[in-house]
Amino acid sequence: MKKVTEKSIEMLGETGVDIITGIEGVITSVCFDLYGCVQAIITPLGRKEDGKPKDSSTWLDVNRIKIKTGDKIMLAPDFDRKYEDIQEIGGCDSTKPLK
Repeated sequence: MKKVTEKSIEMLGETGVDIITGIEGVITSVCFDLYGCVQAIITPLGRKEDGKPKDSSTWLDVNRIKIKTGDKIMLAPDFDRKYEDIQEIGGCDSTKPLK
């Protein structure tokens, strides 16, 4: 059985849907807070009629999110790297989208 951290990080880049609101999109961020909550942001795909990106939803508990496919839009960075490596590359990993 996978740990909560491992399973949650694997959600990054997946297409998911919030089972309560129906918001659908790509899971772009996961948060682990001091009180034990694990939440994620779903960024809707596509654009509004005016061409602007659709707004991201608020943080959602990961147990509300159903993964739609196993087909990731983008691979998650390697979060097991050393802290010093993050400082070397300037903080973020610049992996490119798969699609």
